[in-house]
Amino acid sequence: MDREDEILTEEERAVLETVSEFRKKELEGVALEIDEKPDPGRISTLFRNAASIGLCSCLGKSDSGFPEGLSELTFGLREIAYASCGFAVLLLSHNLALLALEESRDEIDPEPFAAGEKRAVYATCVKNEDGVLRTGIVPGGWDAHAVVFHVQGEPLLYYAENPCSGLAIKKIDNPLGLRSSMPASIRLDLSGAGVKSCEISLKFSEILESVLMLGLASVAVGITMRAYDVSRAYAKERYQGGDYIIEHEQMRIYLGEMVTGILSSEALISYAKNALSKGFVSLSMCRAAKILASRFAMSAALNGVQIHGGYGYMRDYGMERLMRDAKYCQSYPKSEQEEIVEILENFPDKISVVRRAGSNKCRGGL
Repeated sequence: MDREDEILTEEERAVLETVSEFRKKELEGVALEIDEKPDPGRISTLFRNAASIGLCSCLGKSDSGFPEGLSELTFGLREIAYASCGFAVLLLSHNLALLALEESRDEIDPEPFAAGEKRAVYATCVKNEDGVLRTGIVPGGWDAHAVVFHVQGEPLLYYAENPCSGLAIKKIDNPLGLRSSMPASIRLDLSGAGVKSCEISLKFSEILESVLMLGLASVAVGITMRAYDVSRAYAKERYQGGDYIIEHEQMRIYLGEMVTGILSSEALISYAKNALSKGFVSLSMCRAAKILASRFAMSAALNGVQIHGGYGYMRDYGMERLMRDAKYCQSYPKSEQEEIVEILENFPDKISVVRRAGSNKCRGGL
């Protein structure tokens, strides 16, 4: 595989080295345990330790209104997801919530959240006619100190500190994946005391969703990288049919598909991230990156099970955990099919603009 560090900036390389060291020392040894039994105390300790290297406060707004710290966030999430997808999504939810709170200009003190002493969570939601906000899965929802609700289809944010009379948090005790994210379903009655609201621009609403998509895409790449490394190591040790199975053509095809997934996903994430950093908001592009990366993660997990044979279904080998988490990357915060339809709905107008702009240079259109 091409050497990634040859094209990274010094700052990006430093982020990768720091987060990689944290992953190896703090997370690798407990990742399976916090997936099986997500103890809030242990995860809170990991969260504070992650805050000490800046993982709880990656994002900020530039003078132009666009997010800073996207490279730090995406590279960090990829490294963390390599060990624990759930913990990575927990960090993503927290960072998005802080970015939204910064936009609201509320009097909530950001320091305890940046230091990991408190947790904030980002909840995509729908608003019912009775004035109640409802969510599906919310990573980090267990015992969160503050919840930011992003209303789908409306340029509005609602937020509440816990406890709040209108806030009801219900733990999801047996989720399929993302277990170590401490997921919950959350309900907010807007008539309750302590509920605050903020009207935001449509552009900032799309920025929040775009960052969520890029974060999830990076998490999915971490899953694919893990599947590749674990499967390759096993294939080099497993002797069958007169040779190590890494020499079998089908095994090499499986591994090659994983590498293709990593490179393809990283290329689209990088393109979308750079566009967003420069002020071009394309939610469809970010959704496409998330869809592509999640599909490759699911394929990598399935191929990893094939390489491991019967052992692929055993928890000790880690592939079944990757399958669970990859499937949740595909379905969170909404189903892949819904995201595809939304891309389609936004595509014709945008492509027609491109065609008109380039009509003098390219007579055939696109």
